[in-house]
Amino acid sequence: MPSLFLGRNQLYWCSDCNVPIIDAKRCPNPDCEKDTFEVKISPPYDCRPAFKDDIKRIKDSIAAQFGMNCEKIIDEKKVIVLNKVPYEDRMDEVIIDGQVLGNIRYNVLKDGDKWEFLPKLEGARRMLQFTPRTWIKVDAGAVPRIVKGANLLAPGIVDYSKEIKKNDLTFILTESGKLIAVGIALGSSSEIAKQKRGLVVRVKYHDTPRPPKILNGHADWNDVVRINDKILNSKEKVALKFIQKASRKFDLPKLLSFSGGKDSLVLLLLLMKAKLDFGVFFIDTGIEFPETIEHVEEIIKKFGLEKKFLKYTAKNDFYDVARDIFGPPARDFRWCCKVLKLSNVNDLIRDHYPDGVLTFVGNRKYESFLRRDEARRGKIARNSYIPQQVSAHPINNWIALLVWLYIFREQERNNFNFNPLYELGYERVGCIPCPANKLADIEILKTHFPEKYDELWSLLREHAEKNEYPEEWMTLGFWRWKKLPKSQTNLMEKLQIAPFKAKYGKNDDITMNYTVGMSPCKDGSVVLEGHFNTGLDLERVSNFLEIFGKTMLNLEHGILNVKEDLTSITIFSDGSLNIRSYNHDESELINDLKKIVPFILKAQKCIGCGLCIELCTSQAIYLKDEKAWMVAENCTKCLECIKKCPILKFSP
Repeated sequence: MPSLFLGRNQLYWCSDCNVPIIDAKRCPNPDCEKDTFEVKISPPYDCRPAFKDDIKRIKDSIAAQFGMNCEKIIDEKKVIVLNKVPYEDRMDEVIIDGQVLGNIRYNVLKDGDKWEFLPKLEGARRMLQFTPRTWIKVDAGAVPRIVKGANLLAPGIVDYSKEIKKNDLTFILTESGKLIAVGIALGSSSEIAKQKRGLVVRVKYHDTPRPPKILNGHADWNDVVRINDKILNSKEKVALKFIQKASRKFDLPKLLSFSGGKDSLVLLLLLMKAKLDFGVFFIDTGIEFPETIEHVEEIIKKFGLEKKFLKYTAKNDFYDVARDIFGPPARDFRWCCKVLKLSNVNDLIRDHYPDGVLTFVGNRKYESFLRRDEARRGKIARNSYIPQQVSAHPINNWIALLVWLYIFREQERNNFNFNPLYELGYERVGCIPCPANKLADIEILKTHFPEKYDELWSLLREHAEKNEYPEEWMTLGFWRWKKLPKSQTNLMEKLQIAPFKAKYGKNDDITMNYTVGMSPCKDGSVVLEGHFNTGLDLERVSNFLEIFGKTMLNLEHGILNVKEDLTSITIFSDGSLNIRSYNHDESELINDLKKIVPFILKAQKCIGCGLCIELCTSQAIYLKDEKAWMVAENCTKCLECIKKCPILKFSP
């Protein structure tokens, strides 16, 4: 699995102006120019503005947990920033005055309203002025130990509130009412009253007593944009220089991939400023939000791009394909990207740019916890999956806050709207049933788009009932993986849910059809295109095909590429396969197919009998999770493991 991308923290704060500053140690405001300080946020440092619905969600959670008036620590007259942090679902740090007050998270195990606020010490200090409902005072003898991180024991308690419930976040105070720690109560107030010894609160945060760091002055996002204007100009200049350099380097038509999201909107604005002659394309997968489609059409009309706009609509209906063939998509089984999106991109480029195209894409390496591999590929790359396309990423190094400040500034200058879905609390805008969605996103879907939610839930329920999955497969979001990651299997164990095996597609009898001939791309290559009658587990297939060449696996988009000399093999999670070669004829491509298909089937259908392990004299095969796996560098390609494998009865 790709590792977490650890970018550089670009969030600074000016104490005098009380606004966030992008990547500058001195305030760019000419009336200030004081030193800024780095805000202590968590990686991957992709912070963004808190919108109206975000703020309401935070305030409602604080009031429900800690009592009325405590939500006043969220001062709407000040700039509020959210920073996403790694968690099993969604969690954001809440930043005001350049201080992290706490985390707002979607707790999938919480009864009722699953949003909850987890105050850090700064947030807890601010709450004390509003008398939170959960607090415990300790005697002077207990204070030094707790300040150093010790848990609270019963003998140190001198007073406590009468509203504490088990597992409540509780403030630990000195006898004079100063905060020294925040922790989780292991019992209710009534239980604390009876407890004479033992652990009462498991401490989470601790420190010596000190006042909250509340800054004077209020500001809004217009102030933030104004003060950061020079920085925005600098970042814009770098992006424009990159765009112009890429355009000169590749003498190809220019095209913008416009998704209707914030990043591609910034890219459109930049390309117009670069004064390029470029086209714009949008792929309507059939499962986009209506708001996204309306926004795309509105932007195209606003900037007079109608004659340059290409819109392709998916040829297949997502729900029909999901019900009849593949089942719901999963993060490691994204057949939808191939069937609904990539095939249309291929069609578009073949129809309009047969000799190649330079496509500008709004990908950012900060935007995902799985972007490290993409970041390593650089800002320009030839697309291995669409040979005629060169992709360029001008805002690859931008954080979300920079993206939003740029939009806010250009919005003021040009009078346009951004996608309204962001104001509902969506961090990213994509397809409605995307398995990359958090359960928090599905909760927002249920609240604001009940008909779309019911449509998705109907599909999931049908699939669950057909395969006898437990209810939690739906409610806890296990449907979003074919092979559950460790975090999800741990959750199953914690809830004592019986293990189940996800079923996607028809895996019993695997067959394949293919065609082979000269490529229509006029590049002299020969292409073989095939399709298995089932989806493929690309992680396992990649492992077995490493013996044939260099592999590049993108589980997020369901694509595996294997390269050996002038031959490229591309395999998709939906079962599609493409072999392209510049030095093989048609018969040699068929032989290439015959070489790899047995390994694909072995990866797909392995029953873990272990026979191949015994046959392998080079110790290139081992058993993991009741499946055979390979160590490519040990393999001598004797093929004994294939010749005698009991499950291989297929020949292309």
